[in-house]
Amino acid sequence: MALDPNSQVRKSIVSVLQNVGASRTGRGIVLESISSRFDEIKFLTNGVVAFRDIVATLSLYLTKEDDKTYLENWMDDKKNELIVIQENLNSSLKVIESNIKWVDNYYNDMNAWFEQHMF
Repeated sequence: MALDPNSQVRKSIVSVLQNVGASRTGRGIVLESISSRFDEIKFLTNGVVAFRDIVATLSLYLTKEDDKTYLENWMDDKKNELIVIQENLNSSLKVIESNIKWVDNYYNDMNAWFEQHMF
């Protein structure tokens, strides 16, 4: 389904994808969208720079190795087109790596603390 060229969603596609990606359910949708609708998003935003912002926001919420791998594969598939934002995307990958390490190191302790003190 193509977006109406005059729709507000079209004009705000980056913001929409960033907000959707902030929700647990939406993260997978955004990952799939930047892959399957790459050309449409690129067209609607006049280039690939928008992907820098979408991925930067998404990276704040990703904590699973599978999501990082999906993003790395997407970056590899689109490397020629994404070259101008490669450094930014690499920074986003580092954020995801940090998130994964944090979950690995602290999730159980934090969960136990919440169980003991909050619930």
